[in-house]
Amino acid sequence: MAPRKAASKRKASEAPDSEAEYSQPTQKKTKVSPPANTQPTNKVLPVHIEFPPRNPGTIRIATWNICGLASSQKKGFRNYVDAEDPDVLILTETKVNDVPTDPYFKNRYPHRHWSLAEKKGYAGTAILSKHKPVSVHYTLPVILTKMR
Repeated sequence: MAPRKAASKRKASEAPDSEAEYSQPTQKKTKVSPPANTQPTNKVLPVHIEFPPRNPGTIRIATWNICGLASSQKKGFRNYVDAEDPDVLILTETKVNDVPTDPYFKNRYPHRHWSLAEKKGYAGTAILSKHKPVSVHYTLPVILTKMR
């Protein structure tokens, strides 16, 4: 059988004074506002977007995790693409089931390469380019597929 704990031996002077405890009014806690340096929670892109001018002879590459092509269209996707005007646009998590036939993409980017996910409405990537690629491969090398 485990030994019992001895009762604590408090002195009478250490006992809290019950009257003093209740006589002090409790103060209300003030609400703390979030720090000023938090990330913005914009649900749409601004209508007017400016980018620095492009240097001659350079290629502008932009990449964007759009979390669904359809939802990004509602949030100002075209405003961004029109403003930045990248030569190569890489989109991740497109969540499309078929290659989009939108004339916006056809007119702006003559070289379009879409990788569709096997699972419907899941993942997918796209590389849209104004420049013709040297080569295009839709598979991973054998070495990389073994490590996954």
